[in-house]
Amino acid sequence: MKKIILVYFLALGLILPSISLAAPILNPNNGHYYEVIDIVGSGGDCIIWIEGYEMAENSIFKFMQGHLATITSQEENDWLVQNFNLFDMWIGGFQNIDSPEYGEPAGGWEWITGEEWDYTNWLAGEPNNFGGDERHLDYYFGEKWADKSSCARGYVVEYEPTCTLNRADILKYYGVPGRGIDSAPGLQKLFNF
Repeated sequence: MKKIILVYFLALGLILPSISLAAPILNPNNGHYYEVIDIVGSGGDCIIWIEGYEMAENSIFKFMQGHLATITSQEENDWLVQNFNLFDMWIGGFQNIDSPEYGEPAGGWEWITGEEWDYTNWLAGEPNNFGGDERHLDYYFGEKWADKSSCARGYVVEYEPTCTLNRADILKYYGVPGRGIDSAPGLQKLFNF
C-alpha cells in the first residue's frame, strides 16, 4: 500500500510540476516560511510572472496562505540565498505604471503585499527595462534582482503568520462533502465546525 501511495505522489509531481515535494523552510529571523517552486527543473515549461503570482496565492502551508516572496531586508535576502537555488525565480515585486513615482527604469516599484519598497538588491545595470516592457522582479544569477518581462524557471513562495486562512477560506479549500473538513475532526475542533 505504501508503494502505491508513493507512486501516486510521484506521478502527481510529474503531472503537476509546480508541486513541491520538500516542505517550506522556516526563516528563524522573521518567522516566515519559504519554498522555491522550480517548474523547469521539474520538467515543465517556464512561467510568466502572473502565473507564479497566482500559483503562490493558491499555496497553503500550516493554514498560512502563500504569496510571491517580498524581500524587505538584506538579512532576509541573505537567508534566502543561503538556503535556496534562486536562479531565475520570480518574486513579488512589480512596477506599477499607475504610480505617481512611475518612471523608467527604476520608478514605481512595489511589493504585492503593500510593504514599503525601501530595500533593493539590483544586479549592476538593473533595472534597465530592456525591450521596453520589463515590469516584474526576478532573481537573476541567484543573488541579485533584475526587472524582467519574459518567463522564468519558477517562483519563490513566502508564508507568513499574518496571511493565515480564516474559517471561510478553510471551507473553500476543504469543505467538499465526504472529505476534507467534515472528515477531519481535528480541523472541526480547531475551527469550531
